Amino acid sequence: MGFFAHGKLITLAVDGGAPVTIANAPDPRGGTWSSSGLIVFQSHHLDTGLSQVPAAGGATTPATLLDVTGPDTTHRWPAFLPDGIHFVYQVVSTVDERRGVYVGSVVAPAAPAAPLFRSSSGAVYVSLPDSDSGLLLSAEDGWIEARTFDRAERRVVGDVLRIDIASQITTPHHPSLLSASADLLAFATTEIPSGVHLASALRSGADLVIRPEREIGSFFRVSPDGGRLARTRLDPLRANNDIWIYDLVRGTRARVTTSRDHDVLPVWSPDGGRIAYRSGTNAAPTLKVSSSDGVGPVQTLPCPRPYCEPTDWSPEGFLVVNVSGGDVWAVPFDPHAPARPLLRESFVERDARISPNGRWLAFVSDESGRPAVSVRSVSAPLRRYIVSTSGGDQPVWRRDGNELFYVDAQRFLQRVPLRATADGGLAFGAAQPVHIPRFAERHWGTVYDVSPDGMRVFFPHPGTARAPREFGVVLGWRALLQR
Repeated sequence: MGFFAHGKLITLAVDGGAPVTIANAPDPRGGTWSSSGLIVFQSHHLDTGLSQVPAAGGATTPATLLDVTGPDTTHRWPAFLPDGIHFVYQVVSTVDERRGVYVGSVVAPAAPAAPLFRSSSGAVYVSLPDSDSGLLLSAEDGWIEARTFDRAERRVVGDVLRIDIASQITTPHHPSLLSASADLLAFATTEIPSGVHLASALRSGADLVIRPEREIGSFFRVSPDGGRLARTRLDPLRANNDIWIYDLVRGTRARVTTSRDHDVLPVWSPDGGRIAYRSGTNAAPTLKVSSSDGVGPVQTLPCPRPYCEPTDWSPEGFLVVNVSGGDVWAVPFDPHAPARPLLRESFVERDARISPNGRWLAFVSDESGRPAVSVRSVSAPLRRYIVSTSGGDQPVWRRDGNELFYVDAQRFLQRVPLRATADGGLAFGAAQPVHIPRFAERHWGTVYDVSPDGMRVFFPHPGTARAPREFGVVLGWRALLQR
């Protein structure tokens, strides 16, 4: 059997033995194993086609080609056909007419041309006894659809048939929980929940407010005046990330970016008039700056290293960015001024945040063997303070600079009071707990923010939806097919 774990594609003999790592798969979306000994899989959820690799191990090569300059965002959920050469897979695109199920070949990898049928779901193939055709099953609009598939011509023929059984659809993270043989059908009726609710609470834990919408996205950033919140939001149908602005007073929201690019990690300008964010593709990111209402021209800045992502906007007018290699750089808005390193050591530094007065830099370092939060002066004389006593992550300043928040090693939010000393340094008090729910284990960047006065915290809330705990099985399921 094959499975994904720890960013790898792994195989394991059913009768025992050690797991064998076959290929890298940092954020996969499905795999299929052929009778000829090939595995076709999706290694990363965006901006990549499908890959193929021998099940015994070897070089990974393309199975499909994705043009990142076009509207398609990803290829997912492959399923081999009986010949062991061709497979069906789902194309996700910003153009509605291109979303659907396609046929690919391991012998001749190519970009998808025309879909077998339009769909927001992947498909599974079922061979029929004593027949040169089979059925493609997919989940659509709350039931299971079946289409006759001519294997020789590799095309769908006849009318769409339906099985009036509720089946959960494909989500951005999971395929349809649907599988079948000629006689047995297995399915799940309940969708695996995706996304989180935007929530806020006083730091005492009182006055918890949870927005009803469950959305996929994160990177919450409160505006300098406290009236708005910027965040990344994923369109689950098109697998496209964009920046949205929420009006915290009126309860409205507006979309700032509309491109096919991977727009994530917004940071506010000090006056709240502009937003900077990471854009481009996964392989070739850029930095972009737009007005906070999305109106007017967009400025593009180059990354100082092959990979970068913004973490803050300084009072002096430069972007603080993480770069490949685990360093932190300052990127000026003047295209003629060079970027410069702020933190460049032999260990990883990331998620740096500038203090409101511009004098101090809070950041995360792994020099002790685990993430920890430090504060260092931006200019001479250089001083450094270790803030988190037993590991920490995701530092956030209060707007007046008198508190620093961070997430501790147990994933609880802490706040540390601080003050300036007579010699130009800082004095830190003891960490105090903030009474909001524990954060999820996996995160990218800083997933929460605080109001300008530090009294209210904005954070992702998992809600109460639960994953399915049972599945259904039908014997002789083809008798249920209906037009």
